[in-house]
Amino acid sequence: FQVFVSPVLGGEKEEVLGGLVIFHDVTNIKKAERMREEFTSMIVHELRSPLDGIKKMGELMRTDETIRKDEKTYNEYMEMIYESASAMLELVNDILDVAKIESGKFDVRKQPADIKKVVAERVKFYKPIAKDAGITLRAVFGEGVPERVDIDAMRIAQVLNNFISNALKFTPRGGGVDVCVLFHKKGEALSDAAAALGVRWFVSRKYTSFGDAVVVAVTDTGPGIAKTDIPKLFNKFVQFEAAARSKKRGTGLGLVVAKGIIDAHGGKIGVGSEEGRGSTFYFLLGV
Repeated sequence: FQVFVSPVLGGEKEEVLGGLVIFHDVTNIKKAERMREEFTSMIVHELRSPLDGIKKMGELMRTDETIRKDEKTYNEYMEMIYESASAMLELVNDILDVAKIESGKFDVRKQPADIKKVVAERVKFYKPIAKDAGITLRAVFGEGVPERVDIDAMRIAQVLNNFISNALKFTPRGGGVDVCVLFHKKGEALSDAAAALGVRWFVSRKYTSFGDAVVVAVTDTGPGIAKTDIPKLFNKFVQFEAAARSKKRGTGLGLVVAKGIIDAHGGKIGVGSEEGRGSTFYFLLGV
């Protein structure tokens, strides 16, 4: 608490008639201050590492004659610089997107697009990464999916990037990741369409009030998520890195942005999971 004490004055001579004591609960203010401090610390760390790497590699490329003459080494350094710069740009874009979402100024530009093609392209992009990690990655398409759906294809690809990269990060070598596109009829259980395709599935929730929709889901064979942790997943800066193959810590903003994108489409986003078996991250888009 902040405590304010002030005299109460009155009368013609402005005499002290008593005292006023105000107890101001600043708990939420202190929480916000701690979050800002943690956020600043995280951003500094996330930006300092790639910036430091870019600086050192740039200096070596400028001063080391051996590196300049060795084309293979030179190209490797250029690739590392590109990856570091890309990581920083992704972080900045996530921060800007979250700011737009929270201010109510986040918009999507929907146009008719082939969502199966969007999914196929993202799976193709991540295939080499999955292969290197010893993970089977595949796209599965159900029957009845419309040829065209009104979406912002670039933003939907952004959601898929988050879902697939997370699934690969948490899936152990020898495991598998399925990216499914299904048609959901109003009133039906999501699991019915998944069962017909014979794919892994961990979602039991029904959307009885949601109309006909396209469902896109990414299912992994990772460690799963505890029920108590699932409600926290779409909150800022919340992460569950302990079971990840990669110990690199992210910002925790990816799922927040993904939810903002799907909400802006008028869709639904969610997750189902079983500890020790895997997880399914999914979204529904009305058709």
